Amino acid sequence: EGKLTLQGYEYSVKHDTANATNQDTITNTVTNASKKTFTAKVTKKWEGGISTNPVKFTFTNKKNPNNPYTLTIKPNEGNEWNSNIELPKFNDDNSLAEYTVTEVAVPGFTTTGGENKAVTASDPNVEFTNKRITKEITVTKEWGATPKKFIDDVTVVLTGTADGYSNPEPTESKKIAKGENKATFTVPTHTLDGKEITYKA
Repeated sequence: EGKLTLQGYEYSVKHDTANATNQDTITNTVTNASKKTFTAKVTKKWEGGISTNPVKFTFTNKKNPNNPYTLTIKPNEGNEWNSNIELPKFNDDNSLAEYTVTEVAVPGFTTTGGENKAVTASDPNVEFTNKRITKEITVTKEWGATPKKFIDDVTVVLTGTADGYSNPEPTESKKIAKGENKATFTVPTHTLDGKEITYKA
């Protein structure tokens, strides 16, 4: 039994002459298949805003889940969010490696896209979309016993604070017309750097 290297692969070579026809039989078995790699690409898209933080992804081999690979993506000069990672092309048993991809949660955004896709050397690209999470806030104006002649249009200004910083988002104003008493705002739950926003009118 010996070893053979061919095109980057290492083979264990077994020489067998014990057969009925007295002919040699050579059996080659790849012993380093997992050292061959392929390039996987992750593309990130954003809706409703773009996070200012790097985004992390984990690639998990279905046959070897205890050794995941991590990819961190930051925007390039063109504000494009994509990056590549080198992954083993084969498993140790010479089968084609398959990977699941998960994104580390981005505060204030939902994630959809490639979480259910199997990434392989023959299908190496995966795309994720992050959509900014919003909520509705309704402001009610109560006039109480105010005489009708003093009741008029009212402008409501909604401002937010996050982690000690005022106005993490542009303030928003809406008019409550005379005869009405409510204004509804649709606002993000977090700043673009992931801090929870508290609002008041």
